[in-house]
Amino acid sequence: MITVRPFAWACVLCAVAAYAADTSVSFSELRSRIFALTTETQLLEQQVADWRGDGSAEALYKRAELQTYLAALEHKLAQLQSELAAQQPPDDALADRNGAIFATHRESPEPIAAGMLDNPGDVKISGFMDAVYQSSAPADNGSNTYLNQVEVDFAKQLNNRADATLGVIYDEGFQVGVAQINYAAKTDDPANPELLKTWTLSAGQFDAPFGEDVAYYPSNVRQSVSIPVVVAYTHNQWNDLGIASQWQTAALGADLWLVRGFALQSHSAIDEPTDDLHVSAGTRLNYQLAQPIRIGVSGAAGWLSDESPAMQIAGAHAVLTAGSWTLLSEALVLHEDVHGIHLDVRGGYAQLVQTFGAAFGLARADYVQYGSEDPLRGLSAGLGLRAVEGIELRSEYRVTNELPSGELLLQVVATF
Repeated sequence: MITVRPFAWACVLCAVAAYAADTSVSFSELRSRIFALTTETQLLEQQVADWRGDGSAEALYKRAELQTYLAALEHKLAQLQSELAAQQPPDDALADRNGAIFATHRESPEPIAAGMLDNPGDVKISGFMDAVYQSSAPADNGSNTYLNQVEVDFAKQLNNRADATLGVIYDEGFQVGVAQINYAAKTDDPANPELLKTWTLSAGQFDAPFGEDVAYYPSNVRQSVSIPVVVAYTHNQWNDLGIASQWQTAALGADLWLVRGFALQSHSAIDEPTDDLHVSAGTRLNYQLAQPIRIGVSGAAGWLSDESPAMQIAGAHAVLTAGSWTLLSEALVLHEDVHGIHLDVRGGYAQLVQTFGAAFGLARADYVQYGSEDPLRGLSAGLGLRAVEGIELRSEYRVTNELPSGELLLQVVATF
């Protein structure tokens, strides 16, 4: 079966439609389009270079189709560069919509990208990646050393209330990890303090704001190499398409969301592979109890396409910060009932971190009861060091009752 990475097709179709629609544009817009189109062309060039067909006529046709789209992009890019060369920027300076000034003598898109990164009114590009060595690597990795997370994020402030974010992840191909539009229905006004400080509406694909661990999904933020076991056994870093809303007062934060599904943990035991959740909804509350203490609760439920309830998950978390010490604890309970197949998961973890300069140390205790299986208990200890700006080195040693001899994990994280 021949498959084409959907992100590459989306880039191609959007680019051709957008750039063909309007040929009368400003000098600034031309340069922005050239930069974006160059990026999309490079992605498609990599897609063609990585193509692995089976030698069939269909495979050869798909490759030729990709090459045709690539040629169309390259042709449009050449047209835009020609139009740019024919235009004369006013007064040797170029102002964008927010009034910031770019130097005009650009000979490639790279300096333009640097200017965009420094300008809050244009696209900001950031990202991270990490590689892991695991002494007892899982069989599905096939190696003790592997890439863990790779992500490139694009963000743009659309106006003083709205912004858009796109996070592209790499997992045997490019995929959309986050594609989100946010609108601030109410913005914080220090000159006119009110009970409700901010109110934000969001739509797209996002990490469901469930529990405390959601703040540590990106590997450049998480200080441990491994994720808490109960998180993996319950919602497993929940990400989906939907809508969300967040309210924030001085002490209380509330999230509400509605998404299209949930990755059922009991799915492997279900005879019908189509028994995925049709819709899920949830909420999360955070309360700043005192200056060093924050507590919260989360809850969510999911329904099948026939509107029968199939999943309920609840959690409670607490964070205590005292100087360079941070204690984080979380407890989770999951219940699934899909066509008479029941699954109950419960457990929690407690993690203590101390930072000292550019280094930190941590310890974590894990516990999870998965169905009728024996409980899994684990202890982890780790160290981390910010070696240079943008590079962090981490280590973790884990012991569980299923792996009494323990395992060593080493990680290198780059943030850019």
